[in-house]
Amino acid sequence: MELKQYFDDFELGDTAASPAGRTVTETDIFRTAGYRHGGQVHVDREYIKNSEFDDFLVQNTILISISSALWNNLPGWDYKAPVAYGRDGMRFVNPAYPGDTLYLEAEVVDKRIREKDLEVDRDRGLITIHEELLNQNDDVVLVNDHLSLLPFSADFDPQGWKRRDIV
Repeated sequence: MELKQYFDDFELGDTAASPAGRTVTETDIFRTAGYRHGGQVHVDREYIKNSEFDDFLVQNTILISISSALWNNLPGWDYKAPVAYGRDGMRFVNPAYPGDTLYLEAEVVDKRIREKDLEVDRDRGLITIHEELLNQNDDVVLVNDHLSLLPFSADFDPQGWKRRDIV
């Protein structure tokens, strides 16, 4: 399998899934709660007993961090010097609990070259990857579109790209 490293290595519809997951612990939750007010759904077991939830909720910031960390495990994908451009449409679809093991699935849904990058000879393009973070039961807990600026490979000619894909 050839590694996908550069903007021009990726094609629309390319997919990858992390072969290994990350299990969330109560320690993760309590450490994160220590950085700010955790909220009762994250740290108060008595409150949880009278709520709609089965256990402490995993904070959204933990889910985002795990999603980012699992990028390192996507088989065949090995970004070279990406620049994070943002995340669109982020939703926390279902709760995640301590003991859940989370996995990442990703699909390339858009590729573009920004006109302003061409104007200043920045050899990079914008790639949008739809991410889904799932638990061990295949319930989606986080969904978003992750945008990254990736460099071109040495032999890529951006001038050959279709005009509609330059924004």
